[in-house]
Amino acid sequence: MLRLAVSLILLVLCSIFAINLLSELLWQSVQGEQEELAVAQQLATQQQQFILQQPQLAAQRDSLTLAQFAWLPEQLAKLQAGELVMLYPDDSSVSFYFLMPDQAHLQQLGPYRLPPSEQYLKWAIRLASYALLALLLWLWLRPLWRDLNQLKLLTEQLARGELELQLAPVHFSAIAKHTAQIQGLTKRIARLMDNQKHLVSAVSHELRTPLARLKFALAMLSSVDPEQRRGIQQDIQDMEKLIEEMLSYARLEFANQALSKAPLDFSKLVHSSVSALGEHKERKLQLELIAECKVLGNAHYLERAVVNLVGNAVKYSHSQVQVSLVFHAGRYALIIEDDGPGIAEADHERIFMPFQRLAGEGKQAKSGFGLGLAIVKRILDWHQIECQISRSPLGGAKFTLLLPRFR
Repeated sequence: MLRLAVSLILLVLCSIFAINLLSELLWQSVQGEQEELAVAQQLATQQQQFILQQPQLAAQRDSLTLAQFAWLPEQLAKLQAGELVMLYPDDSSVSFYFLMPDQAHLQQLGPYRLPPSEQYLKWAIRLASYALLALLLWLWLRPLWRDLNQLKLLTEQLARGELELQLAPVHFSAIAKHTAQIQGLTKRIARLMDNQKHLVSAVSHELRTPLARLKFALAMLSSVDPEQRRGIQQDIQDMEKLIEEMLSYARLEFANQALSKAPLDFSKLVHSSVSALGEHKERKLQLELIAECKVLGNAHYLERAVVNLVGNAVKYSHSQVQVSLVFHAGRYALIIEDDGPGIAEADHERIFMPFQRLAGEGKQAKSGFGLGLAIVKRILDWHQIECQISRSPLGGAKFTLLLPRFR
């Protein structure tokens, strides 16, 4: 960053100095070639000599005083030395002033009209100077812009889950070294993501074969105690469920590449998702939905997110769960509340991390694999749905999903 700042400051200072110097030299050369200005100055000199030789003629002319003007020290010195001082009353004329022998009164000669072309030339020189400065800055910014645009494309590709990165060559710029380092880091991240994808898929599929054999062997055993058999079957089911959860989580890393979104009625989706959970006689589940809720999304994964959240609420609640869908401030809000132990504020971010299980009450706190809410987080991020966690009036946790409205 220091190199970037120093190079920019040096470029601007040197450019301004060089452009001002060239503009001044060009303008002075142009001024020296203006015959009209030279003729006007020669005429003013002759008039000055004539007026000084005819005092009675000077008395008939309107005289001015030094106090009527704000003179620069150099101009005042010229006046006191008896020289003519040139002023421009406007952009198209010039006037000359000289001091009378009494050192108190001034005489004005002119104004003399100047050709309009001189002013046009002055503006042309100014515009050319600004254009040259802009060109120099553009030449300095062009490689920097390319490198920054390359970094933007890399981050967008990673955000979309694209692992076949298209790397452009690094151009000479003030951040070329940093761009090359970030490109190398991005390639490594993409390689790690690809390795993780293949590792999870490979491990999950490899585990399915021995699990199938275990299930078959267990079915063939007749001498095993029924209680022990049920325990083994439960362990096998848990392992199968873990494999499915891991595969689902791995797929969601790259879901936005393959999955499409379509308009859907989120109200119907929530109703069917809650119905899929079945009845829970020991818990009261209240459902309040608006009539229609049009959103843009993938129905399969949105249903998965709703099922996970409502299922968690049912699992951790004591006796009551409430699911509400409302429209507020231009967005739809899905609110899922329970009367369970709730979630500490310090754990609001941690619960969405994979394989994280909070310490809580009863067997529910230890059940599961810690992937349910991680999967929910992936789905919500892909759909750009904001999730807020707070304390419910029922006493437990309150999840609020804010969905953008589809028009």
